[in-house]
Amino acid sequence: MRKQNINTINKNHKKLACMKTIALFGSSTFAGKGQAYNILAHLQKQNKSFEFKNSGSGGDTAHNALQRIDDVVKAKPDITFLLLGGNDVLVNVFPKLKKLLSVIKSSNQQSNIDAYEKNFRTIVQILKTKTNSEIVLCSLGMIGENVTNPSIIQQQINQSVELHSSIIKKIASEEKVGYLPFYESFHQAISENPNKNFDEFNILPMYRDAFRSLILGWSPDKVGERNGWKFHSDGIHLNSKGAMILINLIEEYLRSIFPL
Repeated sequence: MRKQNINTINKNHKKLACMKTIALFGSSTFAGKGQAYNILAHLQKQNKSFEFKNSGSGGDTAHNALQRIDDVVKAKPDITFLLLGGNDVLVNVFPKLKKLLSVIKSSNQQSNIDAYEKNFRTIVQILKTKTNSEIVLCSLGMIGENVTNPSIIQQQINQSVELHSSIIKKIASEEKVGYLPFYESFHQAISENPNKNFDEFNILPMYRDAFRSLILGWSPDKVGERNGWKFHSDGIHLNSKGAMILINLIEEYLRSIFPL
């Protein structure tokens, strides 16, 4: 009996030694709190041979993420999925959000596209030089759900998401790291299922939806249904349908390296 226990312990130790650590580095999409679907919890439940680390922080721009890059380096991930830029898009389109995040994050928010590219590339280069992690860059998810006949504001958002995503793809190519076509897949899904515009950023509805999620226990799907969204809970954060686009891409990438 004792020999069996020892064998079991040895097997568990070998399993832990072989377990790959995966960091999800980004903003609220990876943080998975409040009205945002918890992508990490979903991945961890379905893929127990990996250990997923939550390196997401709601409201982060590329500038903010760069300030906490050391936390990711210390985690020593085997693979790092990097998804950053949604908030860079939003602060560029909505000046009052830029002011709000400057207060919340205690730093000036840079909405300049050149600053975004510089910060994003610096993050990638630090991960390349200070870790042994395989790095995978994710293009951006859609904000709002109208690409067929968008309003003026929605068109500005769409163009900015496309521009930021093109920069991500360019950096992935130049830095010779992995790339996930999240933007391309999400854009196609919305093209086939068009919905409404995201025309205005208001903080009160965000707090209302956070209350619904955190206090009342509403799921992102229920919040999204109440708000009239198909892929989002509020036009920014993903519900399960929007999140599954990214989850499927991540799992497909992992299957290309390791059997799940």
